[in-house]
This record gives sequence, C-alpha cells and structure tokens, in this order.
Amino acid sequence: MKNSRTPFHVILIVACSAVLAMMLAPQIAQAAACTTNGAGTNWNTGANWDCGHAPGTGDSATVAHDMILNDYWWAKDVTVNSGITLTLKKGFHVESSFSVNGTLALDDGGYVDTSGSPAGLKPTYGSSSTLTYVKPGTYNISDEWGSGTSGAGVPYNVEIATGSTLDLVDAASVARTAQGNVTIIGTLVLGNDSGEDLNVGGNWSNSGTFTPNGRAVFFNGAGTQTITKSGGETFNYLVIDKSAGSLQLSDNVTVNASSGNVLQLLNSGGIDLNGKTLTLANDGGNLLVSGGVRTITGSAGSTVDFTGSKTVNAASSGTLVFDTNVLVKISKGVNFGSSLSTINGTLQIEANGWVNTNAPTYGSASTLKYNTGGSYSVATEWGTGTSGPGVPANVQVSNSSTNVSLGGGVTRTATGNITIDANTTLTLASSSDKIYVKGNWTNNNGSSGFVHNSGTVRFNGTSTQTLVGDTTFCNVERIDATGSTFDWGNSTTTTIAGTFTVESGTQNAGSGTTVIFTGACGAGPHEIGGGSNAKRFVHITLASGTLQHTGAGNINVTGNWINNGATFDGSTRTVAFNGSTEQTIGGTSSTTFNNLTLSNSAGASLGNSQTVNGTLTLSNGRVTLNGYDFTFGASASLSGTPGSSKMLATNGTGKACKVFSTTGSFTLPIGETTGTAEYSPAAFSVTAGSGTACARVVDADHPNRTTGISDYITRYWVVSGSGSPTYDPTFTFLAADVVGSTGNMHGKKWNGSYPWQELSAATATTFSGAGLTSFSDFTAFKSGQLAVLLELFEAEAASNHVLVTWETVNERENLGFHLYRGPASEGPWTRLNDSLIPSQSPGSPWGYRYSFQDFAAAWGEPAFYRVDAVDFQGRSQPLGITGVALGGGVRLWLPLLAR
Repeated sequence: MKNSRTPFHVILIVACSAVLAMMLAPQIAQAAACTTNGAGTNWNTGANWDCGHAPGTGDSATVAHDMILNDYWWAKDVTVNSGITLTLKKGFHVESSFSVNGTLALDDGGYVDTSGSPAGLKPTYGSSSTLTYVKPGTYNISDEWGSGTSGAGVPYNVEIATGSTLDLVDAASVARTAQGNVTIIGTLVLGNDSGEDLNVGGNWSNSGTFTPNGRAVFFNGAGTQTITKSGGETFNYLVIDKSAGSLQLSDNVTVNASSGNVLQLLNSGGIDLNGKTLTLANDGGNLLVSGGVRTITGSAGSTVDFTGSKTVNAASSGTLVFDTNVLVKISKGVNFGSSLSTINGTLQIEANGWVNTNAPTYGSASTLKYNTGGSYSVATEWGTGTSGPGVPANVQVSNSSTNVSLGGGVTRTATGNITIDANTTLTLASSSDKIYVKGNWTNNNGSSGFVHNSGTVRFNGTSTQTLVGDTTFCNVERIDATGSTFDWGNSTTTTIAGTFTVESGTQNAGSGTTVIFTGACGAGPHEIGGGSNAKRFVHITLASGTLQHTGAGNINVTGNWINNGATFDGSTRTVAFNGSTEQTIGGTSSTTFNNLTLSNSAGASLGNSQTVNGTLTLSNGRVTLNGYDFTFGASASLSGTPGSSKMLATNGTGKACKVFSTTGSFTLPIGETTGTAEYSPAAFSVTAGSGTACARVVDADHPNRTTGISDYITRYWVVSGSGSPTYDPTFTFLAADVVGSTGNMHGKKWNGSYPWQELSAATATTFSGAGLTSFSDFTAFKSGQLAVLLELFEAEAASNHVLVTWETVNERENLGFHLYRGPASEGPWTRLNDSLIPSQSPGSPWGYRYSFQDFAAAWGEPAFYRVDAVDFQGRSQPLGITGVALGGGVRLWLPLLAR
C-alpha cells in the first residue's frame, strides 16, 4: 500500500478558517522586502528581519542567515542564499517564487506546502544547494522533492542526516532525481513500486543505510561520479546513463537483483572500477549495453565478480568492453552474448564458473585464467578456430591443484602466451587434441605441468617465441611460423616424446637448454621433420626409440649430444655442432650420423664411439676421441681442409676408422695434442679385399725401436682393423718429429716381435707400405744397424775340444749368430755352425750367454774365433775375435764394434 496523508495545512484551514483569516490579513497588508539581519534564527520573530516584521503573504524574504521556521507560514517570494540553511519545523507556503541556493532542512513537522489558493510553490534548487532531511525518525517524501529530472522540486544535493530515515514511497509511483550528490548518513529507502527509481547526477556517499527495495539507481551526470560506502554498497539495479564521464567506485559495489537488466550501460559514460570490485550477485538477470561501445575500466586491482549467473544483452548496437586492468571473475555460468563482449584484461574462471553459450572476444593483451583449484574441462570460453570470440590471447593455469583438460579432439589456439603455474596442470585429453600457441610457453610445474596424452603443440607465432621451464611434449610443430624465431629458453629441459617438425620460422638454441627425444609417444619411429629451416638446439638427449631426421634443414647443436639408448636415423641430413665451448658427443650409446659438421673453435669431445655414413666436415675445431672410436662408413667422405686445428685428436686409446666395402682410398684426418697440436694423417689405399682400417697416432718414440740408432722419428701409428683387406698405407709426420736425417730412414712395421718389417724409404715427411695384409704399429728409423754389444767373448782349450763362450749386453735387431775359426786374427775364416745359432730373445734389450764346442781345432796350433751377429734382415756384422793356443798357447780377445 502507498503511504497517503492529508496535508496538515489543509486540515488547519478547514478547522480554523477564522483564525487563519486574521493571520493572513496583516501579512498581505505589509508587502515589504525583508532580509534577515542576523539578530536571531526564529523566522517568526520580527526583530530578526530588517523590515521589522516576519515577512508574510505580500512580502519577499531573503534568507541571508540561518533561520528556523517554527510555525506554519505563508510568504510571497523566498530566496535562501548560498551557504545559508533554512530549517522547516512546520509547513511553509510560498506563493510567487521559492529559490534555494543554500540548504533547505526538513526537521520534525516541517514540509513544503503546495496546496491552497494561490497554490504553494515547490522550491527551485540552485546548483550548489542541498535538500537535507534532519527529522528524527521516518520522513515521507513530499513536495520539497517532486518528480521530473529538472526544474522546481528537483533538488541538487540531497542529504539524509543522522537518525533520519527518508522514505521515497509515493502514491504517484514516480522516479526522483537528485541533480547533484546524494549523501546518506541516516537511512534512505526507495519506493517499492515500479517506477520509483532514483536518478543521481552527482556523487553517492553512504555512511548510513540504503534500502533499494527492488528499485534502480540511475547515475546520469555529465562528469565523473563516485560511489562511496565503507564496506561496500549494494544496489538491486544499477543503471549508468551518462553522456560523458564515468561512474567511479570509491568502494566495492554489489548489484544483486536476479531478473531483468540488473546492470545497464546506456550511454557514452562507462564505469571506472578504480581498483575496486563490482559484484553481480544471485542467479538470473542481464547486463544490458545500449547505443554503442560501453566500457568498464579500472586501475590495478579492478574486478567484476560474477557470483551469479548472468547474460550480456544489447540494444541499439551496444557492445561491452572490459578494459585492460579489469579482472572478470566468474563463479557461475555467464553468457557474454553473441559477439557482444570483449575482454581486454583477464577472464578468470573460478570454481563452479563457466562461460555459457557465448564466449567473449579476447583482446591481444588479455588473459584467460583458470583458477578453479580443481579439475576443469575446457568449454565455450576456449573454443576452436584461430580468431574471434572464444579464441584467447594469453592462457594461464593458476591456483594450486587446478587441472585444465582440453578435450573434444579439436584444435584450440592461444594467440599469446601459455603459462602453467606451480602445482597446476594443463592436459590434452587425447592424441587428437592440439594447441596452437603464438606466444611463449612457460611451465612452472615441471614434469607435472603438462600432460600431452600423445597430443600436439604447434608454435606458430609471428615473432620470438620462448620456452621457459621443463616440459614434456609428444609432438611439437613449427608450422605457419614465417618470420618468427623459436627460442628454446635458458637452462630449460624440453622432452619431445614424439615428433619435432619445423617447416617455417627460425630457431634460437637459447643458453644451457637440453632437448630430450625419448620416442615414448606412440609407436614411432619419430621424426625431426619439416622444411629447410635449421633446427637449432643447445643440448640434445636421445633417450629411447628411433628418431628420424626427415626434415630438409640441418640440426644445429651448440651444446652436447647425448644418446642414452636411442636409434638416430639421420637420413640424408646434417647435424652441425657449432657452439662456442667444447661440446660432448656421447651418452651410453653410440650414434650413427649421416652428415656431421664441426664448426666450433673449442672443438668437440667424444663420450662414446660415433659413426658418420655421409660426410664429416671439419670447418673449425678438433674432435677429441678420448677412449672412443670415430668411424667413417663405407660411403663416408671427408670435407674441409684438415690441419692441426681441424682434425680427429687421438690422445687416448680412441681410433679413427674407415670401412672399406671394396677397394678404395681414404685419409683418416688424425693428429694429437699431447704437447703442441700436430696433424699426422694416416692414408689407406685398399687394393684388394674388404674390411675396416683404424689408426691412432702417438707423439712418442716407439717403445720397441732399436736403440742406439741415430736416425728415427718420435712418432708412431697404431693401426688395427678387421676383415681381410690388402692395403697400401701412407703416414705423414712433422719435421719436429725427426731425429737425425730422414734420408737414412725406412718405414717400419712392427708385427708384435722382432724383426721389424722394413717398408719403403722415407721422404722428408712421409713413409709408405705396399701390399700389407695385417695390422700393427708403424714408425720410421734407420735400417741395417745392429745394437748388439758383447760383454764377454773367450775360448778355452779342453782335453779334446775348444769351448767358445760369449755374453751379450743387449740384442736389439739381433736374430742370431754365426761363429767362425781361422789360423790368424785376420783369417781366413771358416764357419763352424751349420745353421744360425738363434738369439735367445730376438731384439731384446737384455743380454744372454752362449757357448759352442769346437772338436775340430788342430792341437798345438793357435786358433782364432770370430762371432758375427745376424739382424732381422739377414745381414751379419762381426762382434769380436778371440784366440787360444791348443797345448798352451796365448789366449786373446779382440772385441770388434762394427757400429
């Protein structure tokens, strides 16, 4: 029911007409212009007016000092000056003009009387005026505040004082307008019938109580308007109909109606959240935008919180924009309208929240943030397609235990970055699910951050894209990425369990990053594929399975290559090692490369044996073999110009090997860095058969070289192999290796025991062999020289023979001995032994004792004996002469050192 009442002054006129006539008559007669003189505050006291009486019916009154109307009164013209307060405690009837430029205060019993004849006027309020309700208790709205949006009876500022309740219930069911500020210190109650809304042209400040009663509050001022309420203000319906400026929140605001257009933006002016929260509570109701682009802006911390389900509707081509700093939180289903809403800040999905039917359009810097704290299946908020509503820019998975699942066997695109926070997970539901990412990928939850389920992630941005944090992918693609750079990040480990495809864009290996290929995703084999673009990595680890390099471009590695159990199929492609510090090629398993290029002055170091079936290109740097072999396959070749800075360094037991499936020639580009880096290649020409030839070079004198020789080299080659090739080797040494003269040297082949096998004469820097069928060590030194030394050589007469004894100091190059007898020390000599007296240890550095019994010596005549050493080439050389006189002659020993 509406509140209704008969005005008090009507009752008074009817009941006391005689008395009123007496009161009115003198007022009409006076017709004076009266102004307060400041003597007092009682309107009805004449001494308080400069005209000497209280102004009445025919008088004009100017209130220049605070005044209180304590009795019912009529006046003709009334003006309340700016800064002055007129307080009504009784009815006040003004006939001609009623201007309030200061404050009109309505106390207990006070009201504006518009009845009678002539009818009383409603006040006309100046732009700085205030209508204040100070009556204790409840005050029902009257003619001091009429309907309409301007003119008489429409106040500027309205204030409800402490202890006062203003009830805007009206029988006419009309809206009220405050052209200026509304200040609630007491209580404001809106009407409870349709249409009894409140228009506010200024600021809203509530330190008391506001009861919206299901009505709307319209903010329609031209400039910035604010809402202030400590602890937060609540409206049932909030309407912003501003031609300019914005409605700015000084405190949080809640709109809680559950039907109709609960929040409306109808004009150019929008909402400035100002770091505060606007909550749309309770299920049901719409957010209406009309007449163009309507914007909700805000500084950092600004939030629109949908705690109830809502729908964005439009009229007259209206659209809604949530600006850059605005966080839109949804805890229920929200329908953003068909192409009606744009998120330029963040759309945050909370527990129980979802996008219903229509997704927003995401601005280029916006973020779709999953903050559910539990499992969530992606729905309308992240749809398919590559642009338009439902295609987010940045995506963030946040809040501990949030697990976001992308299912449906479709492709979803993020036009910006994807960020996975600590303790959260992003999951592809199946192998048919794909994510296209045009920005960076950051995973702060390690191996638990992303579950690929054999799905695919494609990085197809148009600028630099960076991986941050360790992630395991199944398939990774670089397709439709022309003009972009893919950066593996810094100190990041990326595991690719499936295929890596690069068809466009470039790659940056990053710093300290490792890419692990496990082959664990799908049946395999898996690929590094794509177009001619180089695939750039820092560290690569092959964990298991088979990885095929089917793409047209090279694999560029600036760090280490580690194979811990996988098979690498290089196809016809190249793996290039081009770092700036020494790189390791190793792991628990060896790798077979097609082409391998080293372009790193710091070189590479083997951690396991490696094979090249295509071309080894030594552009810069050495490969240090350590204890591992480097094998050239049957069809392998060598490119570049090897030398001391570009070679295979055989400092350890590792060898360079070449497979010969048929006849052919190959030079193993070996050297060593024992002291100075020195290049000492070994060339093999296989003339028959097939097999493998291996070599390593040692910067030292061969331990079995004959001592005492003046011409030799301090370098040797350890050659080994398999199969049954017939080969001609050529070995190259350096001038620094030569002791003496190479003109006196021959190549030498050590077959495991003395004698050395002699090869062709050495040149200034090489020596060669021909028709060899076995493998052993090779070096060069002077031939035909024995190093055998005698310690003792004597002959003693016995009863029927002469006992000849000799003892050596060493027997290098010695195969055995011949013993001769002659009548004089000059001969002539007769050999006593039928066959060679063999050395007890041919070529040994140690000496041995020998003896011979001569039964044919002539008794009574002197006998002389000569012993000759025979070398491995069959050449003999006298060592010494001794003599004895049978029957008492003089014994002598003449050692001969024929060296």
